[in-house]
Amino acid sequence: QHPQVRAAAAAAPPPGAGEFRAVRALFLRMLGGVYLTAFAIGLRQNRGVLGDAGLAPARTVLREAAARGAVTVAAEDRWYERTYGTGGNATAADLDVWEPAFARALRDLRGFLPPNVPAADAARVWAQWVRFRRLPRSVRLFLASTDRAGRFIPSLLWLVPPKKGTAAGADGGKTATADPPPLNRALDGISMLGIAASAPLILTGSSNVPLSATLYLLHLSLSSVGGPFYSYGWESMLSEVGAVATLALVPFWHGTTTVSKTAVYAMRWLSFRVMLGAGLIKFRAGDTGWKDGSAMEHFFETQPVPGPLSARMHASPRWWHLVETYANHVVELLLPWLLILPAPRSWRIRAALVQVAFQGALILGGNFAFLNWLTVLPMLFSLDDAALGLGAGSAVSSSVEAYALRSVRQGQPALVRLLGPGALRTAADAAFATAVLLLSLPVIKNLLSRTQQMNKVYGPLRMVNTYGAFGTVERRRVELIVESAREVAGPWREHAFKVKPGDVSRRPRWISPYHHRVDWQMWIASVLGPVENSPWMYGLLYRLLRGAEEDRDVVRLLDVERGDPWREERAADGSDDVGGGGPKYIRVEKYVYRFRYPATGEPRDGEPYWTRERLGRFYPLQGVATEDTLRDILEKRGDIGAL
Repeated sequence: QHPQVRAAAAAAPPPGAGEFRAVRALFLRMLGGVYLTAFAIGLRQNRGVLGDAGLAPARTVLREAAARGAVTVAAEDRWYERTYGTGGNATAADLDVWEPAFARALRDLRGFLPPNVPAADAARVWAQWVRFRRLPRSVRLFLASTDRAGRFIPSLLWLVPPKKGTAAGADGGKTATADPPPLNRALDGISMLGIAASAPLILTGSSNVPLSATLYLLHLSLSSVGGPFYSYGWESMLSEVGAVATLALVPFWHGTTTVSKTAVYAMRWLSFRVMLGAGLIKFRAGDTGWKDGSAMEHFFETQPVPGPLSARMHASPRWWHLVETYANHVVELLLPWLLILPAPRSWRIRAALVQVAFQGALILGGNFAFLNWLTVLPMLFSLDDAALGLGAGSAVSSSVEAYALRSVRQGQPALVRLLGPGALRTAADAAFATAVLLLSLPVIKNLLSRTQQMNKVYGPLRMVNTYGAFGTVERRRVELIVESAREVAGPWREHAFKVKPGDVSRRPRWISPYHHRVDWQMWIASVLGPVENSPWMYGLLYRLLRGAEEDRDVVRLLDVERGDPWREERAADGSDDVGGGGPKYIRVEKYVYRFRYPATGEPRDGEPYWTRERLGRFYPLQGVATEDTLRDILEKRGDIGAL
């Protein structure tokens, strides 16, 4: 063969280069697995976390949002009356209560200026006029019901009808009331539906807009009311990944198998922001360990939920921890640029493979829920079919892929076929790209800011967010140990959690991608400091102390065998009534935990895996807590699900 022909053949891209059909199929299978895990966690834990008698009841979130909506609509009405001269007693503050974001952006617009209204108020007057005249009051109340950050709450839980009841009226009669709806069954239903909807993605590696939108909305329905237990970065990232998959990656119903370039670049942009945000926060959070190279000397011992290999990794020599720290900066600050900037294909692929390997190392080193598994997903689109070894002519992803190709030839519909080239697809891609660009502006501003915020959510739909992790690494592991007793003098018994360190002889477990929310929140509480920064803990202590039937969902969040150390006494008492056979006092102690192993060799069964030293009291700072004191605190907080 002629040398020039051989050279040209060598320079040609391999089959499958620049193609993403196999990548998409692998992505959808993995996304289905992440969704399945997320909804399984919800099914097992949400009753105790968000349920009617949970630690952060979702119905409390909805009730408070509805109250804000009523205030906002009342302000709208007063402003409308003042603007159009029909009376009323509106104040300037009323404007700021209800003014929508787009009205602020168009404040100087004069085209819709009613008579005798200042130009600065033109846009908001027009927006209010549209809302006031064109929308029913019930719709206005619904749209104005927001969370504490002023974001609308897009949750299917709004559809649960309120619980009907009666209350005594001022005249002694009965008045109909609408109490916050019971949500336990709805929470279970959302999780079960999510598990069922995840199965087609896992089994077939395919999806379409209705299926992807269903999964996105089901997860958003939980995360938008989840409070501190759904405030983790991986929850908002799952929403963003789901939004991109729905709006740009999968077909509405069926079509050709071409993967939109818009989806590819949106995924790469997400990967870039995730990694760069994590890298920048380490230099802006003020932790000198990330600069002098000592951060990784403490990371494996002080992370939220250590795994089986964490102790071995912690025992690595200091020079290796130094390499880990500076390698982390290369992976998070330098390599992400190769994912989005014009660069040779081989460079981008190598950078992506390093990123994937980095996430794999984190999975082995600890338990970070499905964060690392999810982070890998958008990185797949920095590869291509050839990089996966599935070029054109290969047996691609699954039998369903073969079915799709056969369906294309036969002109039959198939779930995995995307809309082909055409005006509709082009318009949809252009609209999506424009939306991502506009929504990315505050995210870019945050990345460039010296006061960068980690894991901040922008907008109710969580389509483009900012991310970051471990800006600071704790130098010692402080564990909160919950203890209860029947007498102030003791003996005090510990309440064991699922996976967080407690019993010094219990070995860490590897549970990723699964996640125990209360265990993680206990670690966050130890970092945040006083109990006032973690108010959900009042409800936890109250329920552990009371131990009544309605507290079972919370108690089940702890260790099955030792979560309630008074279980035998309660059973012997023959009643689950409040106080029956159980403790009367409860407290939370602080201990410093350190790995005993492997410095002292492999521990045998029953030998300590940890060493611990008492640091002091976490709550209450003096004395002990009782059921009455905790009930008073919960009543003052208005926690309707706690009592």
